[in-house]
Amino acid sequence: MIADDGLTPVLMDFGSLVKGRKYISNRQEALELQDTAAEHSTMPYRAPELFDVKTGNTITEKVDVWSLGCTLFALLYGHSPFEPPNDSSLVGDSIALAVTQGTYKFPDSTYSEAVKEIVKRCLMVDPELRPSVREIRTFVEQVITGME
Repeated sequence: MIADDGLTPVLMDFGSLVKGRKYISNRQEALELQDTAAEHSTMPYRAPELFDVKTGNTITEKVDVWSLGCTLFALLYGHSPFEPPNDSSLVGDSIALAVTQGTYKFPDSTYSEAVKEIVKRCLMVDPELRPSVREIRTFVEQVITGME
């Protein structure tokens, strides 16, 4: 989102802000978290594990790493990875399917493969394979150091 001055970017949509880790011990908790995520987070930026919350799993801060990847993609290309501007067929269930399958494409650009790799790492569908915030920070520092 852009502020009224037409230049200043504004980050928003922190409605799903919760504790970093939540163990899901029963189906009721799973459904409640799923409903909360649906109500308070934007679908194309919501982590795959929040579309079908499983009992016995722990939802971690890696949902934020996913959202970071979506936000970085949007900053680079001007749209969500799961809502390409030329594909009006992606709505509702098809956005959910694209997110849960990790289906997105990088537009043609002049961005380096290292910059794209940051986004790719954040958008790993399996949260166990998704890096932590510290790992992303380390990788970004390596990319920046490599650019100097």
